Amino acid sequence: MTGFKGFSALCLMLTVAATTVWSADPAAKEGAKEVTCKISEEGVKCCSRACTINYRQALGLPLDYLSTLGQRIHNARLAPDPVGLALAARSLAVAEEVSGKKADVTSTEIMGEAVELAKRRAISTELKAVAAVVSDAAVKAELSKAAATAATAEADQKAALASGESTRAIHGTLQVNNRSNECLRIYVDGRYCGEAHSGQTASFHVHAHGHSNHLEAYCEEDGELVTCTEFHGHTHYLTWNIY
Repeated sequence: MTGFKGFSALCLMLTVAATTVWSADPAAKEGAKEVTCKISEEGVKCCSRACTINYRQALGLPLDYLSTLGQRIHNARLAPDPVGLALAARSLAVAEEVSGKKADVTSTEIMGEAVELAKRRAISTELKAVAAVVSDAAVKAELSKAAATAATAEADQKAALASGESTRAIHGTLQVNNRSNECLRIYVDGRYCGEAHSGQTASFHVHAHGHSNHLEAYCEEDGELVTCTEFHGHTHYLTWNIY
């Protein structure tokens, strides 16, 4: 993976709305906003780097499931699959307890990412499943509350569609100007959007439901997270410039 060391993010704080709305019409660019990042030569720290770790060796345990654990964690992060991450975190926690050791990517780190990913995706069943796996009572309660909120929103959406109303989901367009040397996989709020090839501009239809939205770009070749940023506020058209 090639690129520049470090990454920068431009966060725009707007108070005119409580949600981010990205126009489904690329021509409707009134109030358009931009975020700009550089890709990191060393990658952005996240649990997907677990694929580089031999957990059997790092923990000194002859447990067969540890042989593929690193790749399973990597794949769950790339999918992205918060439930898979949470289950992998629990599996690793057991091995850490038995060995008394920890590797460079720990169960605590993985569980933390699983929780954050579940909250970003805001899918009721995923939130319930991760809540069932976590051991921290406060986090469990937070996820259970978020699951109830998500379930209500999903029911409202289903009812609206059944009654013939137009969808209440927030539709929008994210334009990615990929000026890096890498083919990138683009994610918004833990949801895969598509690829932006090196030197090309790609446009994606996006559903963004929060006031704060998390954007990530992974290198297609090795699945490494190479840059990420946050966008806050309201816009009708969002452009992400990646160098």
